[in-house]
Amino acid sequence: APSKANAVESNSNYFTVVGVFNIRSNAEKMLAKLRENGYQAPGSIERENKPTMIYAAQYQHKTDALESLQHLKEQGIDAWVFAR
Repeated sequence: APSKANAVESNSNYFTVVGVFNIRSNAEKMLAKLRENGYQAPGSIERENKPTMIYAAQYQHKTDALESLQHLKEQGIDAWVFAR
């Protein structure tokens, strides 16, 4: 059976990350802002001993993530694509 790490890589998810926060309340504020801007399912990526990453959306295909990235930038939100 394939290992869990391989399964994640082969079915890669792409996230449009809009910020990285050390302070939880700042992360929550960004999530609220994204919801106000019409993003249906923003979320966070929690990493042990690292800042919390906040994303506007997640996609299975990189092309979709890049399209979303362009839309975010048009809204004046700085973002980048994170693959996991």
